[in-house]
Amino acid sequence: SDPLRALRQKGNLCFKPITSTSPKIESNSNYCKQNKMKGDAKCHSSAGNMCNNETNIILRKMCNDAVKSYQRSMTFSGNKLSHVLFENDVKQATGNVRGRAEWRNNFQKLVLFRQKHKHCNIPKRYKPDPPFARWAQRQRYHYHMFVAGKPCPMTQERVEMLDDLDFIWQVKEATWLERFNELVLYKKDYGNCDVPTTYDANHTLATWVRFQRRQYRLYMQGKPSYLTETRIAKMEMIQFEWKPKKKARSVAIYLNETE
Repeated sequence: SDPLRALRQKGNLCFKPITSTSPKIESNSNYCKQNKMKGDAKCHSSAGNMCNNETNIILRKMCNDAVKSYQRSMTFSGNKLSHVLFENDVKQATGNVRGRAEWRNNFQKLVLFRQKHKHCNIPKRYKPDPPFARWAQRQRYHYHMFVAGKPCPMTQERVEMLDDLDFIWQVKEATWLERFNELVLYKKDYGNCDVPTTYDANHTLATWVRFQRRQYRLYMQGKPSYLTETRIAKMEMIQFEWKPKKKARSVAIYLNETE
C-alpha cells in the first residue's frame, strides 16, 4: 500500500488521500468544510480541536518535509526501507503537533485556574482534573532539564509564558504555597488559622501548621529555619498566630462540654 496514506491513518487527521506521484497536502479547514457532516469526528484530536490555522501551518510544514524526505530516500533506497523511513517521519510530525496542541490546551486551563484562584499552584491531587495537575508537575521537571541543557519539551517561549503567570518552578516552594492556600480556605470556613492537631479532614495541613510554628521559633532564635521573611509576612497577612492561646481554647472546650 502507498505509505503516503499514513498522513490520514496516523492520528485520525482529516487529510484527503495522497498519491506518491504527486504529493499534495490540502488545508484541514477546507477539507472539513467539504465533509462537514461526515468528517466532524475526524476533525478533533484527543488534545482538542486540531482544525485551526496555526496547527494546520505546523502540520503541513512537517508533513511536507516528511514527503520530501521520502522522495529523496526513494532515489537511494529500496521501497520497503523508504516506507519505514517515511512512516517514522510522519509519526514524529503528528506526535509533535499533538504535543503542542496538548500543551496549549493545558496552558489555557492554567490561565483560567489563575483567574479563579489568583495563583498557579495546582495541587498534586487536583480532583477536578488529575491530568492537568500531572501536566503542571511535568513542567517543573522539564524546566530543570531545560536549565541543565538536557533534551526536553520545554522551550524558552514556554518558560516565558509560564513566568508571565507567576508559575512556581521550585517544588518545595510550590508545596509550601499549596499548604498555605489550604490554610486560607480553612480560615474562610472556620474564621481562624488554628487547625486542630486532630483535624481528620486534612491531617497534612494540621502537621504543616505545627511545623510552621516550630520553624518560626528557630527563625526568631537565629537558627537555621525553612521560614523566610516573605513566608512570615504571608502568614501574618491572614492573622496566623505563632503562639496559639491554649488556655483560651481549653476554657472554650470546657464550657461547650458543660452546657
